[in-house]
Amino acid sequence: MSHSQKISTFTGQSILDNSDLFTFVRNGTNYNVSLSNFKADLGVTGTINQVGDPLGAPILDKPSATQNNIRNLESSKGVIASVSAQNGINLACNFSQAATGLKLIPDLNADQYKVKTLVAGTNIAINESDDSLIIGFNPDSGSSKTVIVSTISDFPDPVSGVISLVADTDYLMVDDISTTNRFVVSNPNTLRAASSQMVTLEYTGVGDMFTGTDPSFKVFNVTVSAPNGNVFNTTAPSGFGIIQMVESNIRDCQTIGIVLRGGEAELCTVDMEIGLTSIVNLGNK
Repeated sequence: MSHSQKISTFTGQSILDNSDLFTFVRNGTNYNVSLSNFKADLGVTGTINQVGDPLGAPILDKPSATQNNIRNLESSKGVIASVSAQNGINLACNFSQAATGLKLIPDLNADQYKVKTLVAGTNIAINESDDSLIIGFNPDSGSSKTVIVSTISDFPDPVSGVISLVADTDYLMVDDISTTNRFVVSNPNTLRAASSQMVTLEYTGVGDMFTGTDPSFKVFNVTVSAPNGNVFNTTAPSGFGIIQMVESNIRDCQTIGIVLRGGEAELCTVDMEIGLTSIVNLGNK
């Protein structure tokens, strides 16, 4: 190559090798530097590649082999992106809470959010489905002995027209019920409601509505009706049975019947909406 050849006449080349030399002048002195050293001095060695979950949203956009774009972080629903005072990217939750009521998240400025859980209080039940929490009223929810009765099917299944109440069980009625089935009471049993003016248990069959042997049975705040039959026919051959009816009504019956033969019977504040032909036998104890 001639040392007097002009640069403009040099052979053109579109690809550089790391061993290629570049000339430069510093303080009147000629120098050369290889391409590899030139790139190292500029800090442009290496490549930019994505890392992390390949299914994630990439920050680096590489539309071609020679072009690299860096995407902006944008705010969206519940998330806000900003530049911090230290010139970093700050991602934060973008929540707000109403000024009234109790807060589910105590401190929206905390480094880690603590979401309060729901705890059932007295007479409250909390259940969950796939996508919801169900909060409901559950009277005496702390007692496993209480059965909530809103339909006849909440009582034990009848056998040949007879419903035998389960021993040591409290039946809380929350709605009116009419049935052709009679009841056998046990020891102990409670049949109750919030108010006798609100809830009625009606027996539409004939014969005796409540029967039992040596029972311990209490009716509280319930209106009882047996238009075609008798209300009671219970006995206590052991002498230790007891029937109690408190703050309740007896309506539409042929007779009250034998409340308890051989045991103790108590009718306290009971309104009897019945005819004078009805017979009351409170037992013989």
